[in-house]
Amino acid sequence: MTLRRKPKPRYHTTQLIKHLPTSRLLAAELLGVSRETINRWRNPKTTLSLWQADHYAIRLGLHPGNIWADWFDIDC
Repeated sequence: MTLRRKPKPRYHTTQLIKHLPTSRLLAAELLGVSRETINRWRNPKTTLSLWQADHYAIRLGLHPGNIWADWFDIDC
């Protein structure tokens, strides 16, 4: 019998974008990323790992659960 690993949780960047300033330059500076990264994150298919989501939420002064409603629902 083989054990299957649970898929690692992914978090959509569009939820993060809602909490960013409208200025892409300011948003990029706040999160320590490039403007191109902010542009890529506007794609609804783009996701972040658990650790990336946590990192960027903290940079905004928020708990990840304040950005992603399902943060506490996913087993890690």
